[in-house]
Amino acid sequence: MRTAFFVLVILATMAGCHARQPTSMVVDISLSNNSTNAIDWLKLKWNGPYVPGGILPPEVSKTTVNAEWPNVSTAKLTFVDEKTRKPYVIDLSFPEVNEQVRAGKCHDVTIRILSYDKADVICK
Repeated sequence: MRTAFFVLVILATMAGCHARQPTSMVVDISLSNNSTNAIDWLKLKWNGPYVPGGILPPEVSKTTVNAEWPNVSTAKLTFVDEKTRKPYVIDLSFPEVNEQVRAGKCHDVTIRILSYDKADVICK
């Protein structure tokens, strides 16, 4: 009887410890050029996983699959216009995305470049 009691206590303790461990927040992260401009040297500068950039023609995107979401608050996109070679920097903010990812409501994060000075972040 004592052995059964100890087994139940151990199992309950193990289940409780497992439930408190943070779950991995794995998502697919995409950079999408939704502008009419061809972009070159595109980089996502943040404390997160590598997301491919480089050359991104209009209406093209690149994705990192099964990346652990870093729960960062901000990032920067840097790129140059392919024709003029003029550099651009866009600041990004992630508070809403962080909430959605933590809640398990978002499995695909897309950073959309809309123009030289505008980008947004959407969760699906």
